[in-house]
Amino acid sequence: MTEIILTLESGTLSRLQDEIMEMRSVRDSFDIIEVRGDYFKDVNTLVRAIAMIRDSIDKPVLYTYRTEKEGGQGALLGEDYLYHLATIQKSIPVDYIDVEILQVSDPTIVEQLKRYSKVILSHHDFNGTPSDAVMTGIIDEMTAAKGDFYKIAYMPQTPEDVERVVAVLEQSKEKFGDIVTAISMGELGTKTRTSVEFPSRFTYGTLNEPQAPGQVNVAKLREIYGGTK
Repeated sequence: MTEIILTLESGTLSRLQDEIMEMRSVRDSFDIIEVRGDYFKDVNTLVRAIAMIRDSIDKPVLYTYRTEKEGGQGALLGEDYLYHLATIQKSIPVDYIDVEILQVSDPTIVEQLKRYSKVILSHHDFNGTPSDAVMTGIIDEMTAAKGDFYKIAYMPQTPEDVERVVAVLEQSKEKFGDIVTAISMGELGTKTRTSVEFPSRFTYGTLNEPQAPGQVNVAKLREIYGGTK
């Protein structure tokens, strides 16, 4: 079953308080809360933010630090990026953690992170959609690194790009089971976020402003996918 991840837009504690109120009013519309660490200015505030969420809403938390290279605001790369993820895990419990596969130089790092959280290995390109061979190659890298879940997200330039992402999703699900998420971003790729015909493991939604191109409101996603947790 597709689980709905609510991506928060907060980068301050005051904004988060407002979002928590909004989340409570639609709590049945999502399954997991995604906190974007790259939106926060310092780790202490970030840890307090995660604590506020955990104290307020009984939902699993996904921690994501999205780098600038993959469409986020985070400047940390390589060892600094991985050290940051480990620091968050040791500072406060997070149920899931997003790890950009291109930052993983040694698969044993993933093993270490899996001790504390389920790992979503990810790859994003906001400029285009790679070839089929590149997409499947990236998923093979994720397999070698032994993440719990795999996520790819690309910006389509044509409807054919969307169909190629869907095809890679279906092939990957046949090989690896229900652990793969494949998103074609923007308006062109909306069906990859909303179709029950070829569902991904996760779909990402929002309360208000989309935090990635093409994101859909979580209430609408719940209408489409059904189910509550």
